[in-house]
Amino acid sequence: MRKINVFKIIFFTSFIVCIVLSIVLNKKDLIYIVPLVLFTLAIFYISEARKKSNPLYLVSLGFVTCTNVLSFLDYDKYLNYITISASVYITGFTLILKKYLNKGQFKKFLSLPVFITSTFIVYLFYTIMNNLTNYISNTKLLFTTLCTVSLIVHLVTIAVIYLSDKYKNGITLLTSGILLLVQLSVSIMNQYLYFNKTFTVLITLTHFTSLYLYTRFILKPIEFNLNDSDSDTI
Repeated sequence: MRKINVFKIIFFTSFIVCIVLSIVLNKKDLIYIVPLVLFTLAIFYISEARKKSNPLYLVSLGFVTCTNVLSFLDYDKYLNYITISASVYITGFTLILKKYLNKGQFKKFLSLPVFITSTFIVYLFYTIMNNLTNYISNTKLLFTTLCTVSLIVHLVTIAVIYLSDKYKNGITLLTSGILLLVQLSVSIMNQYLYFNKTFTVLITLTHFTSLYLYTRFILKPIEFNLNDSDSDTI
């Protein structure tokens, strides 16, 4: 019988508590619970990966915490630092996925599904950025754009890995990417375009679910689909 990881239980417990608190408390009050949830996720990762723990993941998770804390302190005031921190952790997560790409998959970047996905993401953020021009300075808009670029690269990488149909748990990574896109998009809209407490709950839910699914994907041993067992990764 598979042994239950107590740190996984602790993570989900803190996760659920955070969701409940996001319903009953103000957004700024979450600054006390969100870092705790991220800490339990880091401990869960270390307990599962053990000696194979990737320092880049832990560093990236540290920047996730930094991004969250700054967001709760004052989103508008620290927007430049928030976008820089978010760009760092998204880039870190993308670099970790490098081992899941092989040389032959680079042609996937030119495939129609990836092109359509990329176009949709670019259009979505262009629309959001266009609306933000009335609310933030050009400097903040520049840093936000740079963060958007790192997110697009991350999501396209996920799309390539998923569309290769190479890994059995590819759907886990894809879901993580979609939730990350929802979280970041709604975060910006909730701050500048239309604030709603329901969005705060949605942001919290998608944020931690995305992180957990991503963590679960990189923790799982690489399992190839029967129709593609080529392991020529780059």
